[in-house]
Amino acid sequence: MAQPFSTMQHTRLISIIFFLHLCVISNKLHDL
Repeated sequence: MAQPFSTMQHTRLISIIFFLHLCVISNKLHDL
């Protein structure tokens, strides 16, 4: 089973990647 600390780190990483994807998508929309 995963440890709470590892789970928190994993969730934080996902949120950061999700935020970066939002920035990239918004940039592509502006280019259009």
